Amino acid sequence: MKDTQPSECGSLRGQIDRTNNRIRLLNDAKNDLDPKDSQDKELIEEYNARIGQLRREVWEMRQRMTAIGCWTT
Repeated sequence: MKDTQPSECGSLRGQIDRTNNRIRLLNDAKNDLDPKDSQDKELIEEYNARIGQLRREVWEMRQRMTAIGCWTT
């Protein structure tokens, strides 16, 4: 695979990897909480909101990668 914009494509890949790792860590933390506990329930809602935001960021980065032709040439 050859990048048409190597520096930006590599940067975007790194950002996507780091963001996906943050999503995984938030999911792991969320799974350790008790949804029946009111404080944990609030945290779960916060984690879900943050995870949703991070997923949108990943989607936007992937859209950018497509726009600049990172996938293949």
